[in-house]
Amino acid sequence: MAKKTVPVKPHRRSTPSPTPRPNPNKPKPGPKTVPVKPHRRKPPK
Repeated sequence: MAKKTVPVKPHRRSTPSPTPRPNPNKPKPGPKTVPVKPHRRKPPK
């Protein structure tokens, strides 16, 4: 098979992003969600 010569694009380092990328695992700063506590079941008498 004929290999086509694909020009290698160099990574652009001349213009770095001014702000670092936010952590994708970081929760979005939206409305504060209170962790739902499981309702404590009353023990059977």
